[in-house]
Amino acid sequence: MNSTTRVSCIVSLLIVASYGWVALGNPPPGSAPAKQPAVNASPNGSYLFTIRSVKGKNVELLREVYAPSPGDLFLFDDHSVAITALYRLVGTSGPLHSAIALRRPDGTMGLLEAGPNFHLKVFVFPAMQRLHTFSGTILVRRLKTPLSADQSARLTKFSMAQEGKPYSMVRLLAQATPIKPRGDLRKLVLGRTCLDRDSWTCSELTAAAATAAGILDPKVHFANAMYPRDFAYDDVFDLKPYYHEPALWYPRPNLTTTADNHGIQVSFPGNQGKPLPR
Repeated sequence: MNSTTRVSCIVSLLIVASYGWVALGNPPPGSAPAKQPAVNASPNGSYLFTIRSVKGKNVELLREVYAPSPGDLFLFDDHSVAITALYRLVGTSGPLHSAIALRRPDGTMGLLEAGPNFHLKVFVFPAMQRLHTFSGTILVRRLKTPLSADQSARLTKFSMAQEGKPYSMVRLLAQATPIKPRGDLRKLVLGRTCLDRDSWTCSELTAAAATAAGILDPKVHFANAMYPRDFAYDDVFDLKPYYHEPALWYPRPNLTTTADNHGIQVSFPGNQGKPLPR
């Protein structure tokens, strides 16, 4: 066994151990009491903040009321030290988890995601309940052009067909090996988008759902080559033609910010004084 293989095996074992250890202390989203007051599907208690630099190191937060729309992207980061370290070992970083908004068959908004809180299957959660019960940082990228009725219906059909499918630990562990579909050459050779998998990783499911809705191009945005960070920032895959820049979601209208040499610090419960991911 050469050194590369040994490193890949060690990273894979660390991923499995970390996921299992963290899952022990995390109930499935929605199964525990909400950390914030319960809300309905109205936009009350739902705000987006974007940051604008002003004179010196000062920053200004621009706030607007937010209601999720089909196709919007959500990036979750609970700032787990262990998981962040493992992500960096495979060449990425936070945010650590992704989801996409859809209109559920009953007309309410939901979030499609695989493996939330390290519970290894696909869920469709009530959108506001999910946002208000997450402890950490949530970034949102809104679609520049709203989905048509047909696109939204396709997203709903795809999403509901995936609910309950298992999380793909095999493809997760493959990210620690040389055969992962990342990098210019490997992405072109191994990258693809499949819309009918038996199991999913969170980022692959998000990309596949966006493809099913006609947002992303499967010849350009390879679902199995995308990580959660790729939906927040355009370093690897450029989503600017389709999505606005990421904005910070928060359930209350007031935030406290400071700026120093380590970046912009946003202080609120759950963020633990961490800088915004970048």
